[in-house]
Amino acid sequence: MTCWTWTPLLLLGCVAFSAERPAHKNGIVGEDVLLPCACTKEQNVTWQNKAENVVYDSRSNEEGRGYVNRTRLLLNNEGGRCSLLLRRVSVADEGTYVCYVLSTGERIVKKQETVLRVSAKYTVTVECRHGNSCTCNASGGYPEANVSWWQDGRRLENQSLMTSQRHEDSKLIDLFSTLTVHSNSKCVRCVVEAPFYSADGTYCDPVAPGSFNQESTVPTSVTAVILVLVLVVLLVLIYRWYRGRKIKMCPTRRPSDII
Repeated sequence: MTCWTWTPLLLLGCVAFSAERPAHKNGIVGEDVLLPCACTKEQNVTWQNKAENVVYDSRSNEEGRGYVNRTRLLLNNEGGRCSLLLRRVSVADEGTYVCYVLSTGERIVKKQETVLRVSAKYTVTVECRHGNSCTCNASGGYPEANVSWWQDGRRLENQSLMTSQRHEDSKLIDLFSTLTVHSNSKCVRCVVEAPFYSADGTYCDPVAPGSFNQESTVPTSVTAVILVLVLVVLLVLIYRWYRGRKIKMCPTRRPSDII
């Protein structure tokens, strides 16, 4: 049993009630999440966040600021009618929520805490330019994640530079990591690791089948071969033209022309 001094929302005083072990829920940005709490059909319930702001109050059917048109108290026949469905989760929703179950006399008979952790998956793209410089852009994710580079199945240690940027409105994060590729390789891979998931992006050199360093030499060698072929054809044509002209200038003599 716990002794608790209630806020002005309910009756003041020291009341005794049962406190459940905190539950843990993972929510994804843009999706719905269910915060659990159980009560009987006759009992009322008030949901608050850790700052003691009202999220939902079943007595007045009131939704708190920031939660309007985003909450719904679930009704079923299994004692779970106090569970709260929170719609369109955002990063700002992360935190602890408290369900207070009230008796008909407006006294707290049960307290259930739920810790909500929010995540958003990063979108990862990798680009490489001349000079073997590669950039990994991981956008629109949460929470902040670790970025690692892989080459030929081997993790590259301490060879990248990472910066981050947080959007003020959505609180989502963009990560930027740069890498200079020193060894020959066809592909590089950027892996973004967050607490609940991982995402990755890969760049493969479309020109050089075996090395980033061959990117400029392959077109040069092809051009050289074409130039040699063109030169050979021109020489053959010139030779044929010159031989044909020489035959016309020096006709074959007939036997009757010999004295």
